[in-house]
Amino acid sequence: MPQIPPDQIDDILTAASLLITALAGLLGVLLGRNLKTNKTLKKVSNQVSNSHGTNLRDDIDRIAEQIREIKQLLTEDRAALAEVRSNSHDTHKEIFERINQLERPEK
Repeated sequence: MPQIPPDQIDDILTAASLLITALAGLLGVLLGRNLKTNKTLKKVSNQVSNSHGTNLRDDIDRIAEQIREIKQLLTEDRAALAEVRSNSHDTHKEIFERINQLERPEK
């Protein structure tokens, strides 16, 4: 092992302390960033995680299917209502025609 000259020991110690300080600073930054990332991930996880056993994607798919079924029922109800209105209009027209015939004076 080569001998280190006494006048360079101070330089080596200074370089080693600078390296240790830089590594400690880098480690602090990385740990701080990691803690911040973990904190953010926990917040996001709390927003999208269920408090029950079913999967969020399955819940959304089930709701989407229910909405499609409701839209289909509304379409059917609208068609039925249009038919009822049409029949009602025709029936009222017939009733008014009969009333008009009854109210006409006979000649």
